[in-house]
Amino acid sequence: MKNTTKLKLEEIKKNGYNLNVGDVLSETLKNYKKTVWVNGAGFLLFAFVLVGITMGLSAIVFGADTFSNAFGDFQIANFSLVQVLFSLLIAVVIAAIIYPFYAGLLKVSHHASTHKTYSFSTVFDYYKSDLLRQLIISGVLISSASSLIVTLIKFSGYIFLVEFITYFIQFLTVFTIPFIIFGKLKALEAIEASILIVSRNFFAILLLMIISIILTAFGLIALLIGIFFTLPIIFSMQYIIYKKAVGIYDDDSIDDIGIDIQNL
Repeated sequence: MKNTTKLKLEEIKKNGYNLNVGDVLSETLKNYKKTVWVNGAGFLLFAFVLVGITMGLSAIVFGADTFSNAFGDFQIANFSLVQVLFSLLIAVVIAAIIYPFYAGLLKVSHHASTHKTYSFSTVFDYYKSDLLRQLIISGVLISSASSLIVTLIKFSGYIFLVEFITYFIQFLTVFTIPFIIFGKLKALEAIEASILIVSRNFFAILLLMIISIILTAFGLIALLIGIFFTLPIIFSMQYIIYKKAVGIYDDDSIDDIGIDIQNL
């Protein structure tokens, strides 16, 4: 039997899909209220671990003294070609660490939406999942492509384009992880599917993601630490958009069953 998500994607290629901004916002806020404490605590712990890993790898590659001196004035032009290549490698390693974590946040959102049990440990489920390999591959592909393009832009002198290109790539690939964990697509298929979904409703999704980022920014008011408890709203938004646009089907998943009746 053909993967139902792939059938849905074929339908979207032909006919597109509808996305009601108001409905997505309403369901996102409901989902966020259920997941905020679990996903927020997960973010807080993960941030400390990730900062430690990043600083450790950077100190090894660039040298502790060089790294501490350059940290406040990081310029790619200050480093040798070998160091540039190592910096790209670090970006790839970090992406491989981050993607399974992001998948766990989405799993919490899914379980909250479908009234399944979940806990703090659910956030880290995909580090021991059969899907770990595809999540890592997708992270490596996206990070490598983004890092390569950004590095070329920096060397070409068009520094002002760097942030735009970085965010644009992240935006186009925002649904890669849901397609892997809910649609059971391979990494490259998931990236292509994400680009399709975004391109078919570009401005509505852009508006929704901007709103989620603005709502996240309110966490800065709470002595910065609050940001970790507003960041989960982005993943609730991502999950709800995916659910409404594509649907989550039981024949695509055994562990993550959750049929979206509207999309059958």
